[in-house]
Amino acid sequence: MMIVLEASFFVACGDINGGVSGNSGDNGSGTNDNGTNITITETSISICITSYPDKVYYQVNEIFDPTGLVLSAVITERYPDGTEKTFTEEIAYPNENISFSGTDFSTAGTKTITVTYTENETSKSATFEITVKSAAFSSTINYTKFDSELNADLSLYNGKAMTLYLDTTTVNIATLFTQFETLYDAVGENGSVSISYADAANTTIEGKNFAGLDMNLESNSENVSKYNAFFNAIAPENATAESLPSITATIGVTGNLYGTDLDKFIKKYYDLGVGDKINGIDIVGGYFDAIDHLNEKGGIAYDEANQYNGNYYDIDVNAAALMNGAEFKNVNIKGELKQELNFASPLTNVRFDVERKGNDFVVGASGIGLIEFAGDA
Repeated sequence: MMIVLEASFFVACGDINGGVSGNSGDNGSGTNDNGTNITITETSISICITSYPDKVYYQVNEIFDPTGLVLSAVITERYPDGTEKTFTEEIAYPNENISFSGTDFSTAGTKTITVTYTENETSKSATFEITVKSAAFSSTINYTKFDSELNADLSLYNGKAMTLYLDTTTVNIATLFTQFETLYDAVGENGSVSISYADAANTTIEGKNFAGLDMNLESNSENVSKYNAFFNAIAPENATAESLPSITATIGVTGNLYGTDLDKFIKKYYDLGVGDKINGIDIVGGYFDAIDHLNEKGGIAYDEANQYNGNYYDIDVNAAALMNGAEFKNVNIKGELKQELNFASPLTNVRFDVERKGNDFVVGASGIGLIEFAGDA
């Protein structure tokens, strides 16, 4: 069916992109599905963006590429008897009726692109945003401006020492890790990524991260190295009590936490006297099995007289207790208990050698194998 429109008006497409309506005029005519001539009292058309361009990040002075853009035209015909008919047509770029404005990329920042569809001298527009990044290289990237400040050419970062600057005091751990991972992968083996703070003492890293990822050393040693670098960037070796942020996070993992440095990360807080800055790290799906460490020592933790020979991996008691939910295997849980803690993780071949210093240490965990309480534990 062909429709000849003498006049039409455009309406906004719901709340998707908005738009400005045009003017209506004289009636049109056409045929119905049976081929009968009918009068169209009114035709309205709304335009939506159903698929955005493939490329949404640019460097300064790059040329806009609309490839991938698809518009949807929703056409409604209304007839004298009060009935109406609606149908949809897809309009994909390139199309001679599609034009663009706002494509000056001479400066960095967020740009609003206006796409206009014109037919029979009547136009309808919609808008979308893209990001133009500076072509200049900077070794520091702000957390809240990461997408706009990150250079589109990631090869520029190879071998560089990069700093991720937390320019806000509330930081999402998933977002932070994604940004860190992007830079970590970009700098390669010869580069480094550090994290610095605008106000470390009042910064809180919160939320959930790592859900569903496999941290098993055997299958993902490269990922484990990345996680270690992440923990060490948050709390570096030269950290002070004042330079550590507060942590409230849920870490969902599958696989073995041994070798990830998470226990050393937590211990660092307690060694500096700011264990209260870690308000609980919940482990979902992971476990801590140091059997590899034991095997390197000969695979035996007790001699023929059942005396412990020091071959278990030593894990700090405060770190072990805070890694709530992780099952512990083949470890010696030791150190000075810095505050009252309840230890509820399942245990297999675990030795406790803990200085309580008057604090309560309640072990409510289920266990199999050899469980020993030594010293003041």
